[in-house]
Amino acid sequence: MSFLLQLPCPSGRVKIRKIFPLETNLFVQQPTPAPHSPSLTRQEKQRGQIVVVTGVKLNPTETGIELILQTPTGEAELLQPNNVSSGNNFIVEIPNTQLQLPNSKPFRQANPIEGISEVTVTNIDANTIRVTVTGETAQPQVELFDSDQGLIFGFTPTQQEIVSIDRVQLNQTETGFEIILLTPTGTAQQLRVVNISEGNNFIAE
Repeated sequence: MSFLLQLPCPSGRVKIRKIFPLETNLFVQQPTPAPHSPSLTRQEKQRGQIVVVTGVKLNPTETGIELILQTPTGEAELLQPNNVSSGNNFIVEIPNTQLQLPNSKPFRQANPIEGISEVTVTNIDANTIRVTVTGETAQPQVELFDSDQGLIFGFTPTQQEIVSIDRVQLNQTETGFEIILLTPTGTAQQLRVVNISEGNNFIAE
């Protein structure tokens, strides 16, 4: 298997909800459709309503940790996180929500378990909460649950795999040349190239 660079010459719990794009590392399932009810829809309930998060709990699990955003009973399903993750940081912003902890401070826990360096929950404006979980070497894997307690995020640390490059091959092309990084079979897709070129120098990490 090879990785090719072409150069010119000289990315109790009630149910599990699927609310994030498929390309993120989320182990989620589609919820079972609820029976028809004449009550207000979720969108109608959400309109103009601010859900208050009154507590934040961080508990150990068999595979990592769980973060519980405690809300009044029945209001967790109104929370709709938007995934804005970047790099090693799993980040969601939750609109129509306000963090109101007893000490009136943001929540922060450093190094809760091996593989996760920090967990924070903060207000970024009057009606939006941001949850950030930072992995030590890679973004953690995530499960999302509704619960009578509130909204629950389950985090499992992800260890970044090291890909070995067995050989570097330089080939001439019609327009310049190409560099081939020869790797063990099935591992080339794990390589992520970051272009940090400067001036006339092509530089990749």
